[in-house]
Amino acid sequence: MRTAVIGDVHGCLTELRALVAEFAPQPSDQVVFVGDLLDKGPFPAETVAYVRSLGARMVLGNHEEKHLRWRQHEDRRRNDSKYVNPMQPLHQDAIKANEALTKEDIAWLQGLPTFLEVQPGWVVVHGGLFSRSLEEHRLDKRLGEKCRRLRWLDSEGEHVSVLYDKDGRPESLSGVQHWAEVYDGRYNVVYGHEAHDFAHPRIDHKPQGTACYGIDTGVVHGGHLTALVLEPGKPVEFLQVSAREVYQEPPSSRLS
Repeated sequence: MRTAVIGDVHGCLTELRALVAEFAPQPSDQVVFVGDLLDKGPFPAETVAYVRSLGARMVLGNHEEKHLRWRQHEDRRRNDSKYVNPMQPLHQDAIKANEALTKEDIAWLQGLPTFLEVQPGWVVVHGGLFSRSLEEHRLDKRLGEKCRRLRWLDSEGEHVSVLYDKDGRPESLSGVQHWAEVYDGRYNVVYGHEAHDFAHPRIDHKPQGTACYGIDTGVVHGGHLTALVLEPGKPVEFLQVSAREVYQEPPSSRLS
């Protein structure tokens, strides 16, 4: 059985269809997504419908989680004239995408897990993992929620937010490290959430032979859509398709 883990799509349905065609899944194969099908690109709701039609597996991305919260608040607001949606207003395009999601789409998104073990020792998550067991992540809801947005850790191994400047560069990294740099390597981890490079996946190798693979390669910014392919007895392989156009301008420092 082959497994294709596909990076952040962000509504780039044309590129996704091309990548799936290149992988050419057979009935025994599985297709898995790291999350963030929605926002930024041209066909967000249609992408959700297409992924569902594939019978694919997926972990919940931070953009899906945001849309679920928005829909929940808006449903309540419609039924209670005194209720005010406490979220920051979504961009108009995001509101249209949210309204286009069917009840079946919403139910499917609500059922998505935070992480998936797709093969023994191989874990898919949207943002990242802490140096803990999967069981600890399951039992500690706080850890699970942070895994969707995880990027940077302080010297104590705690998740911290880092501000980015107008060019997409971290403003300060004093005493801060990317989680994949300090991860203890107990699992191979495949993740998305941030495009470190628009041409190549980020790979952090670990001494015991495992690695962390960041496969968001910025397709929505004119980069590539990447799939990591696992097949028993064979080395890791990457499949990519180039973006057909720049759907959202990238920060100027992230044009690699």
